[in-house]
Amino acid sequence: MRFGTGSGGFVTRGAGLEALQRYEEALASYDKAIEIKPDNYYAWQNRGSALGYLQRYEEAIASYKKVIEIKPDDRDTWNDIGMALYELKRY
Repeated sequence: MRFGTGSGGFVTRGAGLEALQRYEEALASYDKAIEIKPDNYYAWQNRGSALGYLQRYEEAIASYKKVIEIKPDDRDTWNDIGMALYELKRY
């Protein structure tokens, strides 16, 4: 989970909700942040994380790929993609 600015505080709100294990609500907050600022890689990365907790791995991978489009050298996100693929048994 990462914190970021520039999206009306929705990333920070989502991170707080995620810490409380309220993943659906966190996801909605990240979606709102993305609506405001579509290139907010913190929102996309955290969205992927929340989806992972919900075991929605294909959707998580799609969110992580958006992070990679914005910030191709983000090694944590590459790792997150690998973990989601592992969960899907796509070795």
